[in-house]
Formats: sequence, C-alpha cells, structure tokens
Amino acid sequence: MTDLRVVLLLAGVLILALIWMLEMRRERNAQRHRTVLRQRSTPSYHDENEPVSRDESPEPRAETLDLPPMSPTGTGRRADAESAAPAPADFIAIHVQGAARSTFALSAVFNAAESAGLVFGDRQIFHMPGVNSSAAPLFSMANMLEPGTFSRDATAQPTRGLTLFMCLPTETDVNMVFDLMLHTADLLATSLGGVVNGMDRQPLSQDRIAALRQKIAGRRT
Repeated sequence: MTDLRVVLLLAGVLILALIWMLEMRRERNAQRHRTVLRQRSTPSYHDENEPVSRDESPEPRAETLDLPPMSPTGTGRRADAESAAPAPADFIAIHVQGAARSTFALSAVFNAAESAGLVFGDRQIFHMPGVNSSAAPLFSMANMLEPGTFSRDATAQPTRGLTLFMCLPTETDVNMVFDLMLHTADLLATSLGGVVNGMDRQPLSQDRIAALRQKIAGRRT
C-alpha cells in the first residue's frame, strides 16, 4: 500500500511539473507579446512644424492604467474571485467514497487532502492550486454531504464521500488537469480506504475514464 502511494505521489509531481512548464511558456509568450506592443511607435497626428508645448503632461497610455475589470453586473467594480468568475459552461466530477458504505472522519480527510497537495480555503472546500498565486485552482474538492463544506471541528459529522470537480474550459491544458485530478482521487482513495466512482457513483472503470476524456476533448484551451 505504501509503494502505491509513493507511485501516485510521483505521478502527481510529474503532472504538476508538466503543467508548470506549460504555464511558464505561455507566460513568456504573453510577456513577449506585451513587450512588442509597447515598443510599437505611436502615430503622430500633429503638424511636424507645429511646436509642442512642454507644459502639457502626456496622456497616460491605456495599458499602464490599473483599470478594474468589469464585473458580471457591469458596475465596473473589481469583483472578488467568488463573484467575478462566470458560471462554468460545463464541469467534470468524480467521487471518492467509502468502501461498503463506510464514512471518512474529517480529520482523516484533512490529512489525506493536504498530503495530496490540496489546500483548504475559499468556500471552505479544498483546491488544487494553480501554477502561480494569481492562477485559478486547477480543480476543487467538496464534501458530498450538504452544504458541501468541510470543518476542522472535532465534533463535525463524518462524510460519506468527497467530490472532486474541474470546470471547463480550463486555463491550463485540460488533459493534464484531468490526469492530475484522477491521480489525486486515487491517492485519496488509497489513503482513506475508499473507492473512486463516477458521477453516477458507480466504479470509475477505464471505459468510463475514456468517455470522460471524449467529453473534454473538444474543450481544450
């Protein structure tokens, strides 16, 4: 069992490394694009013989202004991460449930989740962090019991299962995010003595995984 956990951890680290390299390459390309745009000369519309007043302050360029993004309501305020994101067009979810209808103590869930690289935070659920601090989570994990949140309270009710979900489309390569979510679910199931199930709460076979891959094939970034 310990050997399996080590293999799953190494696989997860490899996937995260690949995601990090892709994100860094995309960021470098974006930075080069911004640099080219800044270096382009701004066309001048005044007469070359007309003197330019030295007293006038140049109008700031739009790209240097810290303008707040438009919120979904169109107010122009800088929206919080919770309210700014539009409703996802689709999502993929899998479950980690106790074998033979057993439950998971929340203390064990916290230990297993943190060992798998998940971070407890926004909305009182777990998230797999993106490549950098400003990136959206790669995927999240909620409690199968309503309202879906987790508590560190020692008296909190144990859970019947965990729901890992990723929103489509993703900012990072969707196949890598899906693979990482699958590996994380396997690691959690191994740590907690559970099983990985699909949306219908039936065992997630290779055929079902292939069907999920087909679903996300057309939603690549």
